[in-house]
Amino acid sequence: LPHGVLEIPAVLLCAALGMRMGAAVLRPTGTFTIGINLLWATAQFLKIWVLVALPLLILAGVIAGLAGPVLVARLYGG
Repeated sequence: LPHGVLEIPAVLLCAALGMRMGAAVLRPTGTFTIGINLLWATAQFLKIWVLVALPLLILAGVIAGLAGPVLVARLYGG
C-alpha cells in the first residue's frame, strides 16, 4: 500500500494526459491544424510526464522494492 499512494495518482495523471492527446486529434483549438495541435499536446505530455509522472513512478518503485520487504517481514515476523 505505501507505494500505491504515489503510483495511483501518477497513473491517473498519465491517463488524463492521454485523453488530452486524443482530444487534440478530435477537436483542434483555435486556428491550429490537427497536426500542430497534436504536436503541442505531445510536448505538454512529455513535459509533465518527465517532470512529474516519471519521478513519481520511480519513487513508487523504490518504495515498493525497499520498504515492501521490510514491512512484510515486520508484519509476518520474518
